[in-house]
Amino acid sequence: MKTFAVKSSAHRAAKQAGLTKEQYEIVEVDGQFGFKAIEAETAKKPVAPIGSEFEGDACDYSCPHCGIDLENGIGVHGHEVNGKPIKHDRFEYGCLACNGEFGPAIPVKAEKAPKVQGRSIEVKNHSTVELPTKRVWHIADEMRAKDPEVRRKDVIAECVRQGVAFYTARTQYQQWLQVQKEMADREAQMAKAGK
Repeated sequence: MKTFAVKSSAHRAAKQAGLTKEQYEIVEVDGQFGFKAIEAETAKKPVAPIGSEFEGDACDYSCPHCGIDLENGIGVHGHEVNGKPIKHDRFEYGCLACNGEFGPAIPVKAEKAPKVQGRSIEVKNHSTVELPTKRVWHIADEMRAKDPEVRRKDVIAECVRQGVAFYTARTQYQQWLQVQKEMADREAQMAKAGK
């Protein structure tokens, strides 16, 4: 055991060895001071829970991943360190030794629905009708026949109302519109050539 002239040097050496005050004791040998690790059974802290709240302070636990005492340091999701926010993937706390996450789960933010001219339309990720791509083209044809100046947002909203997924309706409408433009260009060319 290495000894020092003053107690504070022995405390510093114990901390550098990765021990907390509860894990070592100062021993005096011939007027010199050293430290001795307390038996692991008495010094061991409970393991931090993953996915649930703590009973008391998070530093009263050891890391569930590497087993190190959390008094050595934890990162809290959303807190700033040196001007940069800490970000974790799943859980609120992270061990600074192994980067393992633990504690309560981070709440997931709900996605915002796209806005259509100030109105929110429901975004469905899966179509509930058969042949949804064909349905979009059919709806677009019908709505254009009734109103040649029909707006894109109205056609997409109608498709979603009838059970087509939002992004399917949007993509298929764009393809339908491209075909309409090509057909109009072809008719204009044929009319011009026929003169």
